Amino acid sequence: MHRPNYSASDSAVTLEAEVDANQTTYKVQYNLTILAANMTDKEAVARDIKLLEIGYTAGDDEKHVRNRLSLPTAGRNGSSITWTSSRAEWVNTADGSVSRPSTGDQTVTLTAKVTKGLESDNRQFHLIVLKNNTNVEQPKEPIKEPTKEPEQLQSDFYIDFITQNNQKERIKLTQSQVKSGLIEIDKKTEKGYFEVSGETAYKLLRLNPSFAFQITTAGGIMKLPVSELISSANNQFVGKNSEKINFSIYVGETEASVPLLNDLKSRSAKLLSGPIQFKIIMSIGDEAGIAIAQLGSKVERRIVVPNTATDTIVAVWNEQLKGLEYVPVRYENIGRQVYALLPVSSDGLYLNIVNQKTFADMKRHWAKKEAEKLASMLIFEGKGEGIFDPNAHLTRAETAALLVRALGNPVPAHTVEFPDIDGQWYEVAVTSATEAGFMNGYEDGSFRPNDFVSREELAVILSRVIEYDSSTDSNAPENHSIQFNDSKDVSKWATEAVQKINSNVIMIGDNEDNFRPHHTTTRAEMAIILSRLLSKLGYM
Repeated sequence: MHRPNYSASDSAVTLEAEVDANQTTYKVQYNLTILAANMTDKEAVARDIKLLEIGYTAGDDEKHVRNRLSLPTAGRNGSSITWTSSRAEWVNTADGSVSRPSTGDQTVTLTAKVTKGLESDNRQFHLIVLKNNTNVEQPKEPIKEPTKEPEQLQSDFYIDFITQNNQKERIKLTQSQVKSGLIEIDKKTEKGYFEVSGETAYKLLRLNPSFAFQITTAGGIMKLPVSELISSANNQFVGKNSEKINFSIYVGETEASVPLLNDLKSRSAKLLSGPIQFKIIMSIGDEAGIAIAQLGSKVERRIVVPNTATDTIVAVWNEQLKGLEYVPVRYENIGRQVYALLPVSSDGLYLNIVNQKTFADMKRHWAKKEAEKLASMLIFEGKGEGIFDPNAHLTRAETAALLVRALGNPVPAHTVEFPDIDGQWYEVAVTSATEAGFMNGYEDGSFRPNDFVSREELAVILSRVIEYDSSTDSNAPENHSIQFNDSKDVSKWATEAVQKINSNVIMIGDNEDNFRPHHTTTRAEMAIILSRLLSKLGYM
């Protein structure tokens, strides 16, 4: 299969299959859409060269330059732009400032270099900087004229707030906000959503590539770089003018749906606060809006936490599976309020709950505290009503599911093609774990989900998890030999991982100082190990 070029857009293809059986021919048609190839760096540079424009102060143009210029530093398709001036004494490309000559109009050539990856190209703009009017009598003491550009920014740039009663409140951006590159909007006492036009987003991005909105409501905070909006628009509205897009931004409390409330009831869980909704809808004109599927890692979301007791957790509602899932968070104090920083990059409904679980077969067990805590966090599941089964051996499928739940890995866009996981309850979890690099398949193309996990295999998996979580800063020694009585029994491929996990006190030896590398891990052991891992990562 060959994907069409980006410029050719998606292509419709019809496949027809004929099957002859019992002297009868059966025909089946399949209508497919072959997605166009991703835009190459060369295409991105060419498009951004064509779209590139200089921003002029009102009344100015390329043949009549009197005031500061706006020189974009980033293209709409991910390129970077650098500028040079043939006459830096008249036009300074560092800030776009203009110094008008006193002896006559001057021609200045600005050269923009547009680069993405290894591709680059140049475009030139020939400007005429007008001389100063020497007939105007200069005052004895210089008087600074007010710059006209900030006034224009203050009137032209705005965000609309739509209240619950569908009333529109226009929030004009101040000069200081535009200069700072951070628009802080506080709506703690009102409910509603925000609207930003694609045109405004593009203009702000041209002024400052790191421009961001920070929206604070009664339920949470969202810090949203404008570049993330533009990137999502370009990815999901391929072939359309992104400046015509309107963004509807939802941050704050919303009503809990009946399925969500039923899920809480079935777990005997208590809702402390929420749900808090984070959602961005993109639309063009009267067309139906679509939600942004995935935002980048630069987006920050925080929800208010009314209770930070040890049995409180943050959960997210999975609309597809109609169930609650654990969210690993780190807590912060902002002013006098406690917030949970959400690590995930996708939007959704978040809530604070208490979900206490106990198991009849763990009453006097050495792993009782950890097993019941992880079950209350929606990570571990029992085996039947009130049963944990601590001595059961841990399978590869269970290991994948536990790690994905504990770390809040996003649902993968596509499933990995392991024939032995197709259609099974662990298919999505195994795919997430392999995409994240925690676990791998075998050379024969299988995953072997029901194989048990040895302790040295688990050490290797957990060492990859620590590397995956970029926020982890291990101070453990890197080059320290394994000090166990059975160190010689550890396989060579697992030696480094066992040392790393032991140094971080995630997996340790038994009372006789043996690691037992080839012993199968039990569910009780995994409860202890997973608790230590989450504590190391800052989630417990």
